[in-house]
Amino acid sequence: MVTTPRILIIAGSDPSGGAGLQADLKTATRLGCYAGTAVTSLTVQNTKGVQAVEPVSPQLITAQIKAVLSDIGADAIKIGLLPSQDVIKAVFETLTDLAPDLPRVVDPVLVATSGGHLTVQDTRAAMLDYGVGGSILTPNFDEAAALTDILVQSRATMEQAGDRLIRRGADAVIVTGGHSSGDDCLDLLVTGLGAHEIKSKRVPTKNDHGTGCTYSTALACFLAKGHGLADAARRAKLVVLAGLRADPDLGAGRGPLGHHVMDLSALND
Repeated sequence: MVTTPRILIIAGSDPSGGAGLQADLKTATRLGCYAGTAVTSLTVQNTKGVQAVEPVSPQLITAQIKAVLSDIGADAIKIGLLPSQDVIKAVFETLTDLAPDLPRVVDPVLVATSGGHLTVQDTRAAMLDYGVGGSILTPNFDEAAALTDILVQSRATMEQAGDRLIRRGADAVIVTGGHSSGDDCLDLLVTGLGAHEIKSKRVPTKNDHGTGCTYSTALACFLAKGHGLADAARRAKLVVLAGLRADPDLGAGRGPLGHHVMDLSALND
């Protein structure tokens, strides 16, 4: 009997270690989950921005997914950077075929926190066509706006964007509020049954590279452990807050979270 919670991470590599697969693996390990991976792209980036992106072929990505699911297996899936339209189509068609019943957390990565485009094409239409249906989406303000054509700036517009994505077939949408202003930070979980607020005080730091990756991976981990969606979303936010507070102040730009030293005791409250 499998007792270790397992997640499959489908995402791009960040050589600076702050975001992408590297942040995902650190997060999953800290949360006691075993993570398999399918690498979608090699990037050249650091805390100052993205310099280059080299996509992996759709065929090689799907082969990685099949290799993991046919052997190790998974209890939840996290999807991050998908750099092209063909990759998006291949990934979601493969998951529909091989893992239709697994919780699927999709972080619709379009632009890095540190600055710069991570996709080699405009992937919004392909994400709407293939990636939204049956997924739990975790967009920030900019990503929610790109996917819905709604200018997301407030709780009301967060809910409007979430509702629009629900109508496109999403199982749930968590619009994260890290790009808002003020001392408070609101995430909004939107489902077909309404909206649920997840609030916190903002952590005063510029070093937030990889927050979206960390959040979505933590969410997948808690779902793999059997937590309900609202509780998993609350816990995932606590993980990000702990990473921000453990700020190691690395790099000359927007630095990474302190995954290696973050205090997770709040998860026991």
